[in-house]
Formats: sequence, C-alpha cells, structure tokens
Amino acid sequence: MNNHIGLPLSLLELRHQPDIAVVELGMNHAGEISSLVSIARPEVRVWTNVGPAHLEFFDSVDAIADAKAEIMEGAGTDDLLVANADDERVMRHAGAFAGRVRTFAIDRPADVRALAVKDLGVDGTAAMIRTPAGDARFRHPSLGGRTSRTCSRLRRSRFASRCRCPMSSDARPFSSRRAAR
Repeated sequence: MNNHIGLPLSLLELRHQPDIAVVELGMNHAGEISSLVSIARPEVRVWTNVGPAHLEFFDSVDAIADAKAEIMEGAGTDDLLVANADDERVMRHAGAFAGRVRTFAIDRPADVRALAVKDLGVDGTAAMIRTPAGDARFRHPSLGGRTSRTCSRLRRSRFASRCRCPMSSDARPFSSRRAAR
C-alpha cells in the first residue's frame, strides 16, 4: 500500500475518517517518492534511514539517498521533517528541507534521544527517551534490539510531540504489552 496504486487507495479510505493518517511512501526507483509526496502532501515527513535495499535499481547507496530525499519536495515552511540523526546520508540532505527539521537518534545528539538502551533478549528492549517535553522510560516487548525498535519509538515520540500528545500517552501502550513467546 506504499506505491502509486496503494497510497491513493489508502487516502481515499480516509475521506470521512480521522484528521491524521500515517502512510508509507515506498520506492525502488528514482522519482517514485516524488510522485507519492505530491499525492499525499504530508505536513510531517519521517525519514528513517538510507540502506542498500533496492540497490539493484541504483548505482550506489548515495543514489538511494538522493531518491529518498524526494520526500522533502513540495514542503512548506510550516511542515516538519523528522530525521534520523544517526544516519549521515539522511542528515546530509535534511538541511535543505524547506520547513522545520527535528531529529531522533541513539548515538548522536538529537531533539529526541534514546539513552541507556538495553536489549532484554526475548523480553524486548528498554530505554529512557529524552525529549524537549521531558523524559520517559519505555519498554517494548518486540524483538529487534537496540536500533530497530528504539528508533521506531523515537520517531513516534517526535510525531506525538507535533500532535501535542504528552510523552506519557505515547509511552503507556508499550509498557503494558508482553512479548509473544
């Protein structure tokens, strides 16, 4: 549902639904995110990382970064880019964003940061999330370790603050879940 067919269908389903939608803009060729961002017209854009996925369609990982940078197109000054400060390729492009940029990270300075990240094995991951609005402890039952689940949590924290949700409301659902065994 993250392509030129699925995204419009997803958006059509939202005509009489909530004011906020989280959608993924997928790509495996240059130009695809550009088309999707013009359809979705997001006010908040999240750029998670740049990796070798779909490298068969690109000359290099840097070329993938250039294609993913299309997420910044058409942004206004009130729009927000939530960017992974731990990814150098993301940050090389983030400075060109027309709106505001907020960052999340584990290892580098950022607006939202995970501190004291602990891999709990089959019990998931725990960390302290530091944000401009305050700190919150979180524990996520899913496997994924230090980076995947923690970065997911950091992105949600940054998005939640944009929507004026308190940190406690974002942290509570994760601490009450249990990992499947």
